[in-house]
Amino acid sequence: MLRVGFYIDELNNKSLNFTKILNGNPGIGGTEYITIKVAKLLADSGIDVVIYSAKKITLPTGIKFKKIKSIEESIALSERNNRILILRLYVSKHSEIIRIVRKYKSSKILFWLHLSPTQKIITELSVFNQVKGFICVENNQRVRYIDSLRNEKLFTIPHPAIYKAFDSKPFTNERMHICYLGALVPQKGFHLLADIWPEINAKFPNIKLYVIGSGNLYYPDKVFRNKIGIEEKYEKRIFNILQRNDRSVVFTGTLTPSKREKVFEKCGIGVANPSGATETFCLSAVEMQQHGIPVIAAKKFGLKDTIVDKETGILIGSKTGLRKSLEVLIKDEALRLKMGEAAFSQAHRKYNDKKITSYWLSVLNNIDSDTPERISKEIKSINIKSLQALAGLVNKNIVQICGGRWPMLITMWAVLSKITKKAKFK
Repeated sequence: MLRVGFYIDELNNKSLNFTKILNGNPGIGGTEYITIKVAKLLADSGIDVVIYSAKKITLPTGIKFKKIKSIEESIALSERNNRILILRLYVSKHSEIIRIVRKYKSSKILFWLHLSPTQKIITELSVFNQVKGFICVENNQRVRYIDSLRNEKLFTIPHPAIYKAFDSKPFTNERMHICYLGALVPQKGFHLLADIWPEINAKFPNIKLYVIGSGNLYYPDKVFRNKIGIEEKYEKRIFNILQRNDRSVVFTGTLTPSKREKVFEKCGIGVANPSGATETFCLSAVEMQQHGIPVIAAKKFGLKDTIVDKETGILIGSKTGLRKSLEVLIKDEALRLKMGEAAFSQAHRKYNDKKITSYWLSVLNNIDSDTPERISKEIKSINIKSLQALAGLVNKNIVQICGGRWPMLITMWAVLSKITKKAKFK
């Protein structure tokens, strides 16, 4: 039997019960939620699955649990028990990871890129035979490593982000309000929406903004002075322009999946991270789309995959773009409903549990087999959407021929972009 292990170390709220993880995120970080969900999907497929963690947690049926103290212990146990270990790549700890991996030569490790490491880190780790691959979470992230030296170890498996299949498409012209879904921390960009909201509210006074989220996931041990769980410095930034007593804004805090659905029923437009920072995928964007809500977000990183611009939502590059996009969708009911239907269709087609589980099984069986199976085409293919990606694809062959002595253009391009680009958000 195929045996798999996962290591989790950032479950801050140990009182949470994960037995119904397939019903949606119960209120934990996206990385932890997806890890436990994928573990459950694999267990339901007949795989022997264990989760390693320093904290005792209540897991869904079919998943084993082993309390351990460290990443190294998870690697050691996986090697001893012949398990493939799926491990989040800790970018800030990569030197320590390399030291540990070097010790366990018979281990089988898949690094899951919930954050995007540099090509240098990928190259340094990929030389070890025990490192069997790197799981990118969407095409845009995969493109960043398109001309890396060990390209054959890179796979793309999106997150299984759908937690409910609707009997009918939930579209109605009565859904007029707007929803923001995401943590209330600087990197998730809510302050940008807060800045332009007074203008929106002045033009459309009957529309409300529902804000689902808080800062609790990022500051679990902090006692907040405010009711909605926002770090004090960021709270001041949010209310730099927005008035604290603005009745058109409803801060709901973190909600359970069923309570989030109640809010979604009122909303015809969604906003997810208008800054785009840190988004390798953006679960919030997909969750709103799976409820038939077109989403506005930054034209950056994973959002360029989870949102189809002008079809399932609108990708923007500035606060002005955010304001104008909201106005367009508020005014144009037909466009809003059309995008909502497309959002619903794409989310359920692309991110459903059955499809994503098959991708995982394809990679895991390939690693476990003495005669490796062919990996699904979708997992290895790259969608070339930009000049940057095309240049990287051409450069890929040169890098291979030169054994890595030729520079990787994607890395150079990223550095150049940071130098030449002017910040559009503040």
